[in-house]
Amino acid sequence: MIEPRGRVVRRFNVSLPQKIDKVLFTQMIVTQMLSKHRILTQVAGHAMDVMKILPPLIIGEREIDMFVNALDDVLTECRKFPGPMWELGNNFVKAALGSRRTAEPRPVSA
Repeated sequence: MIEPRGRVVRRFNVSLPQKIDKVLFTQMIVTQMLSKHRILTQVAGHAMDVMKILPPLIIGEREIDMFVNALDDVLTECRKFPGPMWELGNNFVKAALGSRRTAEPRPVSA
């Protein structure tokens, strides 16, 4: 495991998000990595709580440090309330409402 310099890697209680959905915690991390740090990651597969990263073939120590620090920042934010969990839920609700609006037939004026 790569550890950020001068920081302690913490263990997180992920039982609540995993009770709701097995990949919810990982999806929350993936979403935050992209929106806050512009780092593209993805959930490794269906019903998996594994995050996949695909670094370029030529990656330097600077890029590795940037990724590890971003991941540390996201995991630290996940411990705060309401934090990213609220933001993820809010995004799900907005998407559901948006898709519901587009699915409703519009009245035809005569």
